[in-house]
Amino acid sequence: MKRAFFIVGPTATGKSELAADLAGEIEAEIVSADAFQIYRGLDLLTAKPDASTLAKTPHHLIGTTPLHEEMNAEKYRRAASRVIDQIHSRGKPVIVVGGSGLYIKALAHGLAVVPESDPKLRAQLNAMSLDELRSQLTELDAESARKIDTKNRRRVIRALEIVGVGSCRRGRCPRPAGISDPGYRCVCFSRPERALHPNQSAGGRNVRTGRDRRGARRWGNECDCFADDRSP
Repeated sequence: MKRAFFIVGPTATGKSELAADLAGEIEAEIVSADAFQIYRGLDLLTAKPDASTLAKTPHHLIGTTPLHEEMNAEKYRRAASRVIDQIHSRGKPVIVVGGSGLYIKALAHGLAVVPESDPKLRAQLNAMSLDELRSQLTELDAESARKIDTKNRRRVIRALEIVGVGSCRRGRCPRPAGISDPGYRCVCFSRPERALHPNQSAGGRNVRTGRDRRGARRWGNECDCFADDRSP
């Protein structure tokens, strides 16, 4: 059974600094579990750890994915699992740090095995209105329609892909396979929210200070790169 320590929580609570200091003390390496920091070139927009924090210990899965490449929880789980195996092969402890709940869940508990997205089916679904998508999901899989946010177009489309619109028969839609076994023993630490983040305004000041200190111009550059679907 593999072992990993998890430090998780909301933005601007000091997770990155705490993890880096702890990793330095126990000679561990850090694996990021952030759905946005994994992308390359969005350092400020995603509040990536600064250079001094990154220099304290090896960090993984930060800025490794180009903007044009799709990333999801299952891809992250596979990538993180490979990195964790490599770290363990060096005899080092692992600290997983982040605030993306689905990525944390995927790594710590595994995910239901679902089909990959079909480009042709995705194009067909994208051409439909949200009302049409909701109606079709309700007809094919009422249970999923009750569980998900049907105002979220992306989630409705993914639900339709999972039940298999092309071959699904009413009442006989294929269900996702069982949960994949992540094979990790997780040791998690928690503190009262008031200790991590004494007040919301203080957290807001932390974010704003970082933005002002490094300069609004770079924010604009990163936004331009994101809009152009390219890395700076």
